[in-house]
Amino acid sequence: MSLSSVVVEIHKNSNEDRIKKDILKFKECEIALVKDFKIIVLIETIDVDAQIVIFKELEKIDGVKNVYLSYFYDDSDASLNDCFINDILNNDKIDAKNIIYNGNVNYKI
Repeated sequence: MSLSSVVVEIHKNSNEDRIKKDILKFKECEIALVKDFKIIVLIETIDVDAQIVIFKELEKIDGVKNVYLSYFYDDSDASLNDCFINDILNNDKIDAKNIIYNGNVNYKI
């Protein structure tokens, strides 16, 4: 399962109601907030690839200026269960200040 939230920025002269309807055509999408020509969309999919497909489709909606990834979580990679990362993150002897996070899903886009 993959979860994300994106900020969909729309052009000021766009039809906001039509854009919201277009977003909601995706069963994986839920609109959380609309304010100041920005729409916060929550996306829940089966995997990262499905997230990327929806992200790209949101960018294609007429009137959308840009789509920004705000939050991303993915647990669909079963190999992470056996990964040393879990050992590091669950080890109370390791100071959190010494853990460097360089996560990025942009390599998939």
